[in-house]
Amino acid sequence: MQVYEIKKYTDIQNIEMKKNDQFIINLTDTDLKERQKIMCFLSGLTFLKGKFKKQNKDEFLIKL
Repeated sequence: MQVYEIKKYTDIQNIEMKKNDQFIINLTDTDLKERQKIMCFLSGLTFLKGKFKKQNKDEFLIKL
């Protein structure tokens, strides 16, 4: 499973996302404003058919 270290919102564009894919997003070094934008994006990405699960304080499991 891939783990992506995201520091700013534009970093999320570098992630190749496919249907039935799953990966972990690590937001440890992300400031609050960027974190909010990323969380909104991931919530929308997983809204209909995906899953968005908090693993710990700074990591989230994404299933598409």
